[in-house]
Amino acid sequence: MIDPTTLPPIDRNEMRVLAAEEYRRIDEMLRDLSFADWQRQTVCPDWDVQDMVAHLLGAAEGNASFREMASQSIRGARWARAHRRPQIDGINAVQVADRDGLAPSELVEQLAEVAPKAI
Repeated sequence: MIDPTTLPPIDRNEMRVLAAEEYRRIDEMLRDLSFADWQRQTVCPDWDVQDMVAHLLGAAEGNASFREMASQSIRGARWARAHRRPQIDGINAVQVADRDGLAPSELVEQLAEVAPKAI
């Protein structure tokens, strides 16, 4: 087994290559999902696959735009205070709620569009 603490850190260029590949793989996988797959439960008790992808899209949009990241952070903090939960839970809740009305195809297309900017 490899001890990860002995590995050299990933530099920015390698990170960009790896992130682009991961977004490509996610896009490919999402385009293969059936309608029923989008409704499947994930390991997150409150989220199905569609919610998870909404979260991924929200996170990517936050990484692509400082304004969006700040908005998610502020609204997520309010949510967290109201629900007595950690701020990250609030940010995640905001990401999912903001994209609640999007169809699976819209989630996939918007994620593919924002991914290069998020990297």
